[in-house]
Amino acid sequence: MALPQRRTPQPNQDWRAHYRIENPADVEAYVAEHPSVVPILNEAPEQIRAVFHNDLPPMIGLHWDPDDGDCWLFVGMPSDDVGPSVLRLIYDFEERWWLDRMRATDATVVFDVDDR
Repeated sequence: MALPQRRTPQPNQDWRAHYRIENPADVEAYVAEHPSVVPILNEAPEQIRAVFHNDLPPMIGLHWDPDDGDCWLFVGMPSDDVGPSVLRLIYDFEERWWLDRMRATDATVVFDVDDR
């Protein structure tokens, strides 16, 4: 019997292959400024799938606030459910992985559901 294949991105794999990228040039520039976010971007898709059970790749984009100039990476976690019950999944994702992992980067990364 063959063992199931793991889809966890390997360190030498390109994180870009695991996302639908909204604004590639802006995302590239932000990641170049914050290289500590690359391991997180490599790990996040598998962590998202483990909680949301959706094989659609997450969406990633650079968002910014024109009033104060702040910018952040937004990672849209694909979910069929965007109602109040999705909060349990978001909290599970945070508890299982993101709350510990977020300290490993100086980048600002926001994970939320994406209903596209």
